[in-house]
Amino acid sequence: MSEESDSRTHNLVVPKTSKGDVGHAIAKGVIGSVPVLGSAGAELFSFVVSAPIEKRRNEWMEQVGERLRTLESDRGLSLEELQQDEEFIDMLIQASTIALRTSQQEKREALLNAISNSTSSTSIQSAIKQMYLRLIDDFNEWHIRLLKLFSNPPQWFSEHGVKPPQNITMGSLELVLKAAYPELITKRAFYDQVWRDLNVAGLVSTDSLQGGMSGQGMMQLRASERGKEFLWFIQSQS
Repeated sequence: MSEESDSRTHNLVVPKTSKGDVGHAIAKGVIGSVPVLGSAGAELFSFVVSAPIEKRRNEWMEQVGERLRTLESDRGLSLEELQQDEEFIDMLIQASTIALRTSQQEKREALLNAISNSTSSTSIQSAIKQMYLRLIDDFNEWHIRLLKLFSNPPQWFSEHGVKPPQNITMGSLELVLKAAYPELITKRAFYDQVWRDLNVAGLVSTDSLQGGMSGQGMMQLRASERGKEFLWFIQSQS
């Protein structure tokens, strides 16, 4: 069998064109394993979703390819070695499948960061990484926003140029949330459910946003150790 034919047979074979194409080749091979929606018996469904799905696939493939090339240039990682790393390929396939199911950019960015950080020297076990990917899949962008806010409220307010609650001697975490995101003021049922989800997942150390506390206590971090680890995993480390 010729070298060209062999490259067509194995999706993940590194092309010979240039080293810069390797990241794209890995992403293309992995994403090619994700099934395309649609069937002969569901032509209308296929008509509605095929183009958007293909657009997401192409965008994601380019983003992953760029991220892999960055890992190669900035961290000195060998993409050829990553190609043979079964644990990394497992992560890439799982993250890619999740990415195709969402249009939320914060979730897609979290998935890209998870791919990058799964190549770092870390004590996070493979099973826990996979669990964190499932959490990204289950969560929406507000879960990520609230966790980031309460992982370090003073830093969040400073970085976003937003004023924290002023002249409060007693209050609750709810006041912090409303100061950060006034669009949620009338959506208590929604943000209470988001907080319960974070609490059930073990990512925050307080079970309610409504408990009374001092003004100083309101601004203390509420992310658990697992919550901080999860945030590290889904945030850029560059």
